[in-house]
Amino acid sequence: MAAPLRKRGRTSFLRSKSGHKWSLSAPEQRGRNAQVSYTPAPKGDAMYARSPVESWAILFSNEILEIILKHTNEQINRRIGELERRQMVIDTSLHKVTDIVELKAVFGLLYYAGAHKLIKCKTMNWWSVHSMPLFKATMSRNRFTFLFDCLRFDDKNTRNERKAIDCFTHIREIWDLFIERCKNNYEPGKNITIDEQLLSFRGRCSFKMYILSKPDKYGFKIVSMNDADTHYMINAIPYCGTVTERVENEPIPIYYVRKLSEPIYDTNRKVDEESGKPEMILFYNRTKGGTDSFDQKCHQYTVARKTNRWPVRMFYGMLDQAGVNSFVLFNLNQDNRPMKRLEYLMELSLQLVHPYLVRRLETPTLRGTLRSLIQDFIRPEDVPAEIDIRHDVSDNKMTKQKRCSLCPSSLDRKTYFKCLQCDKPMCREHVAKISFQCAN
Repeated sequence: MAAPLRKRGRTSFLRSKSGHKWSLSAPEQRGRNAQVSYTPAPKGDAMYARSPVESWAILFSNEILEIILKHTNEQINRRIGELERRQMVIDTSLHKVTDIVELKAVFGLLYYAGAHKLIKCKTMNWWSVHSMPLFKATMSRNRFTFLFDCLRFDDKNTRNERKAIDCFTHIREIWDLFIERCKNNYEPGKNITIDEQLLSFRGRCSFKMYILSKPDKYGFKIVSMNDADTHYMINAIPYCGTVTERVENEPIPIYYVRKLSEPIYDTNRKVDEESGKPEMILFYNRTKGGTDSFDQKCHQYTVARKTNRWPVRMFYGMLDQAGVNSFVLFNLNQDNRPMKRLEYLMELSLQLVHPYLVRRLETPTLRGTLRSLIQDFIRPEDVPAEIDIRHDVSDNKMTKQKRCSLCPSSLDRKTYFKCLQCDKPMCREHVAKISFQCAN
């Protein structure tokens, strides 16, 4: 008698037409190799930023601005001293030291010009009658260009000693602080990529590079680590020639990967058992667009103007990077209303300029036309109380017309108004409670 047929048990796999076996159960995840879910998110101070300017200030901290202010004022004083030695005229409204409020206003105008694609235009067009009124409302063109001529980021007196060790020393201090802020205020997502960013520059610089595959061809190479999903720049290292921090016989590409990956060490992101390489390398083809997309965003509304000074070009790059990173931080915060990038940059520029506009309204010699222009950009409750040196005098009108003392005599401008302190006639263009000379 034949033995009874044995019941077939449930199979643990399926077989495809090609003969390949597919398991019906997921593989067991064990120990450190278990996949961890990561969601991009702000952390640290960035969690409490409620406006574009607060998100920007997380990355461009007061510590960075104080360094720029200190060395910029040193250069301004050097310029004033040079004018005095050459016995040239010193304009007290132009040749004077600056402060953080005015520096922020200058940066705000750069973002504003970048958002309107005006960066390649000459600055005289920014202040023309056909251009955006915010430029004229904020400051004069001469003051704007003077401040940028004097913009410095390090101590000029000790630069040569530091340059012998580090050719990036002109801007190294604020760059390191900026990158540290970028790392400390962002929680990266699952997929991260490392690639090159090129900041265009055609002037003289010892570490300027030529990269045929990049649109700009010539410039500074920055090896950057970006989140593949949000394109946030987590870490970055500028290439300045010879790398001295490498382990002996370590290839340069491996050095950059090792150095840039330090912020995500010991975060339990998966490691491939066969190759021993980080997951970001194995998934490179899928996530390599992170740095390229970040670079594209920096180009889209760039603040970079033509310059022959490489530290200034690098600083333009930092402003662009801060604009993209702070936008990501702001939108990832669930308490904030999501913004499109152009709207964010416009709001950021206005918020950077706003404190300087309010302060400018307090100037007693401000022309009436400028006062009205400034008030178009600020809320009525932000308008300061009018400053008047003679509150008991309500009218500065004369009974007889006289020629304006501030206009060229060839214009022959007649006016009924005068300065309450020196009694000099002033036309509608210069009318104020006191004249400019008396204010000084």
